[in-house]
Amino acid sequence: MRSFLILIYLFCFSLFCYGQQSLPSNIIGRIPRADCNNQYQIQVGAFINYQNANNVYNLLRNNGFNVILENFQNFTRVIIHRIPANEVTLYLSRVKSIGFDSVIVREDLYISRNYSPINPPNIPSDTQIYITGRDGDNFVYWLNGRMTILPSLSSWGEPQAIGISGSNVYIAGMDDGDAVYWLNGRRIILPQSSGFSSANGIGISGANVYIVGEDSGDAVYWLNDRKIVLPKSSNEAQAVAIEISGSDVYIIGQDGDDAVYWLNGRRIVLPTLSNEAGALAVGISGSNLYIIGWDGNDAVYWLNGIRTLLPKISSRAWTRAIGISGTNVYIVGQDGDDAVYWLNGRRIVLPTLSGSAMAYGIAISDSDVYILGSDGDKGIGSDAVYWHNDRQNILFSNEFYTSAADIFLLQ
Repeated sequence: MRSFLILIYLFCFSLFCYGQQSLPSNIIGRIPRADCNNQYQIQVGAFINYQNANNVYNLLRNNGFNVILENFQNFTRVIIHRIPANEVTLYLSRVKSIGFDSVIVREDLYISRNYSPINPPNIPSDTQIYITGRDGDNFVYWLNGRMTILPSLSSWGEPQAIGISGSNVYIAGMDDGDAVYWLNGRRIILPQSSGFSSANGIGISGANVYIVGEDSGDAVYWLNDRKIVLPKSSNEAQAVAIEISGSDVYIIGQDGDDAVYWLNGRRIVLPTLSNEAGALAVGISGSNLYIIGWDGNDAVYWLNGIRTLLPKISSRAWTRAIGISGTNVYIVGQDGDDAVYWLNGRRIVLPTLSGSAMAYGIAISDSDVYILGSDGDKGIGSDAVYWHNDRQNILFSNEFYTSAADIFLLQ
């Protein structure tokens, strides 16, 4: 009997040793209990060279793992995420089998949020939704909910606008004090002076790519990477948006305390009632030119130069973007702590999960209206979200603070 027990012990011990040998030899963090309800992630590497991180990312994806890239200080982390606790050991064994012997196991703290799935329901299958923004310190964009990290030099800045022409995806923004754009993920610095510069908006007409922004106090635009300075009457001016209609180029912005636009380079001041105002976006419908912005503490728009005040219930309201579909004019923004849009002047509050939200952008396709924004409080965290016909969807994130800046629909 004793010999039999010894054999059983040796057999169990050998199984234990075999199981341990099938796991990475260096595991930082704790392997969770199988009955734990949380989800986990496994970090398989952190690389200074982005291409190395991308190679590992592709290797893991090709082996069936759900992988993301995450910027951390000067490193790009490669992380397998959304792992149920009772499958962590299995995942570790699989990771070991393809050559990774040193990993970090940690709880996936953000997976409990109501993230928008890839190819969300009720959205046409031929619709591609591009959204650009930030996830913590990372500059990112989402394509149908799937997040991609853009290369950057620092966490100072943000992707501001997105435009698509054929197979080319342009994202304009600011990185480490430089005006930049990303062309299909490749970071390109725009020519600029030695001071602060930023790329704020983008417009594409045929083979011409216009990027508008600011450079050392000047409102500027870059036409196919060539910088052109716009006229101003103050020390500080900036261009924030652009719209192209036939041969006419409308650039929207601010010159000192004035809300202005430039039509083919000619500066035009919009009428205001306060001491400070700004123009933020533009939309064209037939012969009608809509410019939205702010005038003091009020959300306003100008129709062919005539100022109209939008209704609000708080002490301050802002507009951020405009979308036009047929006879319907949508203006999105914020009224106090509410994310709102005005439909033909009527104020509508969007549903949120927190006490503070804002709407930043809009895209319209037939009867589908997509409004982009953020939902969250300072000190608690924020989500990048979009509302599809007023129904909120939360974009996937790895960090506690996430924001979105612009949206583009491709069909």
